[in-house]
Amino acid sequence: MKNISTRTRIISISILIAVIYAFSSNIEFGAIDIGGNRVDLLKAIILAVVTYIGALWSLFFKVRGERFLTLLVFPSLGVFLISLLGELIIITILSGLGQATLIVSSTILLGVYVYLVLLTVNILNKSYIENIPLALAARGALFILALIDSYLVFFMIFSNDLNILVRLIIVFLSSSLLVNICLWNVEYSLKSRIFVATSISLVLSLLAFILSLWPLIPPYLALVMSLFFYVFLNISMEIREIIGRWIWVEYLSLFVLILLFLLILPEWGINGPLI
Repeated sequence: MKNISTRTRIISISILIAVIYAFSSNIEFGAIDIGGNRVDLLKAIILAVVTYIGALWSLFFKVRGERFLTLLVFPSLGVFLISLLGELIIITILSGLGQATLIVSSTILLGVYVYLVLLTVNILNKSYIENIPLALAARGALFILALIDSYLVFFMIFSNDLNILVRLIIVFLSSSLLVNICLWNVEYSLKSRIFVATSISLVLSLLAFILSLWPLIPPYLALVMSLFFYVFLNISMEIREIIGRWIWVEYLSLFVLILLFLLILPEWGINGPLI
């Protein structure tokens, strides 16, 4: 088994996850309603567990300490979200697809995602042990994948009629996890990382509470939350260096964009939008 290359292991796990997803697509384990669509929560959990074990195997079990909660949890979280919301995402982007086409499309989406995320965590795991040229590219990929995961998490919680306390707890825990995973590759101490992740998560939870009262549809609410997540995470990753003027211009532009979203898109009953 040790003679199997890393790429072969990653491809094998990607195909396995995709096949399990495809063959179980017509089997309902434990469905919930998200955005008016029935999605299978238990199947997503099962796939996440298989991904966790598969990621450990693809890394040749060379994982120690907190990497069990960073490198291995990250692909599991992504697979959980993609398997839960994959069909809904494709329906939103491409309407009018038949059931077979929908299953094939979401299976390909999940398989490609698993391959990319496992390739990323493999490079990051190697860079933790020794310096390698691809480490910077892997950090960039991790950042992008974390943004995708954050949008899916926020979309999921705003698409459900959850108790506000439950919603805020999910926002806090998922944000803390994603921020901690991203900062794991930056030269932060564990104490500093926990402090930054907790601070950002508290701010995002407060924003989630405010936005829960705002008359905006879930995709836009999730987008606004993801933009805030992007800004706060970017600042936390760059705070150890001098942040250039143009970076602040970028953040200011994003805040203006968020403000326009909140003013133009909501429908306030018979009065319509504010602007």
